[in-house]
Amino acid sequence: MSVLRITFPKASFTEEEASLEGLDLAFSLSREDSVVLLSPGEEAAASGYAVTVFVYHSPITGDLTLGYAPLDAGYALRKEGIDAVVLSGRARELSLVSVKDRRARDVRRSRI
Repeated sequence: MSVLRITFPKASFTEEEASLEGLDLAFSLSREDSVVLLSPGEEAAASGYAVTVFVYHSPITGDLTLGYAPLDAGYALRKEGIDAVVLSGRARELSLVSVKDRRARDVRRSRI
C-alpha cells in the first residue's frame, strides 16, 4: 500500500509503503496531530462506486473519529496510485495541495 505523508507548515511530501490495508492502515497511521484520508480499494475504482474515508482525532474531545464522504478525492488518489494520505502538523495559512504534482501552493496567490 502506498502512503503519501504531507507535513505542514512547509507542506513537505514523503512517500512510503505499508503492509496493512483498508481501515487497519488508516488506524495505524492516525496520530493526534494528523488526518488520514483513505482512498477506495482497486475493486471500488473499477466498479464506479467509492467512498473516501477520513480518520482523525477530534480537537475538542480528543476522540478518534471516523468519517465517510462520497468524494472524487478518493478516485483522484487511486488514479495517482496512492492508498492513503496523512496530513500532519498545522498550516499557518490556507494552502492548496496538489497530489499529482506532489507540491503545495498558496491559494491566495493562485488564480483560478
